[in-house]
Amino acid sequence: MPGAGRHRWYFVGKPPMIFTVVATLLFTNVFVSLTLLLFAKKLIPRSLPNSQVCPAMASYGIHYGVPGWICWYVNWDIAITFVLLGIGAFIMFLFRKNVAYVDSYQRPGPRRGRGGDA
Repeated sequence: MPGAGRHRWYFVGKPPMIFTVVATLLFTNVFVSLTLLLFAKKLIPRSLPNSQVCPAMASYGIHYGVPGWICWYVNWDIAITFVLLGIGAFIMFLFRKNVAYVDSYQRPGPRRGRGGDA
């Protein structure tokens, strides 16, 4: 699993299928959440059938009715994100023998010491 910071964790060999599924769900959840945050006014039309006024959508700038499933998702999107992160960490804990750590600030190659070793 590549990272951009100092600490990098990755699976040795092929990652488990369940981890791939959870990572895909996490990416999709974050993408949909950010899309709603940035483009909710343009994506959700005003006159939808079976719509209700959702107080959670007021933070997105929408003060008209939206379908119930969108209101439910907006209420729970942060919790869903943290649950998926927790499940991913739990999967890495379960498969800890297949997870390796790489310190990216470590100098590669042989170290040159004072003893004259090249």
